[in-house]
Amino acid sequence: MTGEANFSVDWGSVYEKQRRDALVDSALQIALAVLSIVAAYLVASDGPWQRWGYVVGLTSQPFWFVATWRARQYGILLVAIFYTGAWVQGIANRFSL
Repeated sequence: MTGEANFSVDWGSVYEKQRRDALVDSALQIALAVLSIVAAYLVASDGPWQRWGYVVGLTSQPFWFVATWRARQYGILLVAIFYTGAWVQGIANRFSL
């Protein structure tokens, strides 16, 4: 019969895409966790390394943007945007820019 739809699915490619997405998500989570924890620790410390916490915090922001966008967590994305402003302000204040 002509005009029949072909509903075959290549489960191998579906599995590979899910596996790749999971790997990307894991890498994003590790990067944002490590950078954010280091940034918080440095900002809370006393001494010459304190100001570098703002730089590390700013470096974590792209990972936050991508992770929240991929997860469709737009409220957290909005918070990440405001955090970016705070990190930039901290850099401007601590590095006398």
